[in-house]
Amino acid sequence: ARVVEAEVKGSAVKEYILSNGSGMEVTCISYGCTILSVKAPDRAGVPEEVTLCPRSYDELIKPEHAGPYYGAVIGRVANRIRGSQFEMNGNTYALAGNTGGGRHSLHGGDVGFDRKLFHSRSWRDVSKNSANVEFTYTSPDGEEGYPGEVFITVRYTLTGSNTFEISYTAKLQEGCDLATPINLTNHSYWNLSGNLKRNIADHKLHIPAQRYTPLDSESIPTGQLAAVSGSLFDFTAPNGVTLGDRITAVDGGGKPGLDHNWDVLGLLGQEVHD
Repeated sequence: ARVVEAEVKGSAVKEYILSNGSGMEVTCISYGCTILSVKAPDRAGVPEEVTLCPRSYDELIKPEHAGPYYGAVIGRVANRIRGSQFEMNGNTYALAGNTGGGRHSLHGGDVGFDRKLFHSRSWRDVSKNSANVEFTYTSPDGEEGYPGEVFITVRYTLTGSNTFEISYTAKLQEGCDLATPINLTNHSYWNLSGNLKRNIADHKLHIPAQRYTPLDSESIPTGQLAAVSGSLFDFTAPNGVTLGDRITAVDGGGKPGLDHNWDVLGLLGQEVHD
């Protein structure tokens, strides 16, 4: 495994190419921790692109690419917050209204983590035959309306066995007496046909979850946890379910499609503490 690090010309952004010697390669940048490319070997061992994203920082930041959050880390809170506000510990916090005609807050607000420049470092772990890059960012108290200073760490690891791992850590400043919601994710789009030869209708999806979150007409979770059993949201079949059979048949919040959350670990509705 190896990592190639380079500065993006004309910017403070760093680009990393992680490769594992087994035909897999990941390209990412420190702007939004964005994954620009993932190439994986097909059955014949030929590497092909399996993501949808502009392939360079210069292309990524063009106005026409601002909407889909290609390949970026989303925060502080992925998904939507109804009414662009929330209550916590008796306080009401107002957020930027950037979706639903300005009524709701989406993916961290006007300038979420997807548009932040992260500090970064890379290394090769010989003992594990892995290539690694770690991104860090300090989100100040009040950023986009969220309380508390929060330290964010995102790590990408490419192993010699063609596994790509993403981990997230978020910690409030030591001694901080505030609380804040945190829900980090990566917003990559995947197409496993290789070099985008086909759409994803023939892809099979397996989700080991017994519950999911229904949406209202504005794509906001209703707060309910519904059983997947007997519904079109049941993807528990061991060999997966063909996406094309489901995408147009379900309500994705006022439009056809899958834009839902699944309770994979069975933890939704519970408090989780580090």
